[in-house]
Amino acid sequence: MKAIVHAGGGPDGLSLCDVAEPRAGPGERLIEVGLAGVNYADLIGLRTGNNFLGGRPGDAIPGGEVVGCRIDTGERVVAICGSGGYAERVAAPGNQIFPVPDDIDDATALALFIQGLTAWHIVQTLGQPIKGARILIPSATGGVGLLALQIARSGGAARIVATTSSDVKSEMALRHGADAVIDGNPESFAARAIEANEGRLFDLVLDRSGGTLFAEELAATGPRGRIVSYGTSSGQPGQLSTASLLAGSRSLAGFWLMDFLDESAAALHDIYALYRSGGVRPHIGLTLSLSEAAAAHSAIAARGTVGKLLLNPKGTP
Repeated sequence: MKAIVHAGGGPDGLSLCDVAEPRAGPGERLIEVGLAGVNYADLIGLRTGNNFLGGRPGDAIPGGEVVGCRIDTGERVVAICGSGGYAERVAAPGNQIFPVPDDIDDATALALFIQGLTAWHIVQTLGQPIKGARILIPSATGGVGLLALQIARSGGAARIVATTSSDVKSEMALRHGADAVIDGNPESFAARAIEANEGRLFDLVLDRSGGTLFAEELAATGPRGRIVSYGTSSGQPGQLSTASLLAGSRSLAGFWLMDFLDESAAALHDIYALYRSGGVRPHIGLTLSLSEAAAAHSAIAARGTVGKLLLNPKGTP
């Protein structure tokens, strides 16, 4: 079968090759891949060898999520495969495979899957209460950020301040529910965010970067407010003194999707319902052929993407 193999290094080390068909291990199921999702986690896996979606150690084929059909039953499903997804077929653990309703197309299902579950949990599970809250959402036009923005708006947030990196992305954030948009540069970030929030501190801050921006996000968090940290895209973890949480009774929650697998079926049900009602509309940024995986990785690394990136093993539509 055809698959993308990583020979080392960055995106230039990705190439389309003929490889052996996968075999299902104990508790696994084989899936004919319709589309593979491209996530920032895939880039981290290439760079560090750490795949936080539970990839097989030493697997040279990247790709942590797919939508397709189970080979044994023909059922349409989405799956967290951890690795091996940039291919025509992949094996995935049975408890990480979820059915796709007939009224949800493949691209939408995948855009609402890992990124949708992440957005749902950081807002609705860990970020409660949302109704009446003032929320800061950095990187608000990425796959997670754009969905988190819409989920927060649908949940009754009082005011949402988003960060973006261009005028085009700012316009998109405003169209999807942001009340104000600022640049995500760490310099004077807290002051600029508070000003955009009508001079008030935030009830909820979603942190995906860590690094120096984390201290600024904490400074913008109000009494009894919460930061939900779900990534370290800066490459450095945020530094925290527990004393900084005491005055104001602020809190910090971490999020890793694999800790929420038991709740994923119920969460997907709610996400699909919100999609049907028009409360969320995922944005499909690019659908590329499997052979263009390197270009997809380069685009994400350069922050030149909006919404969800997909790879089609059968070629672009």
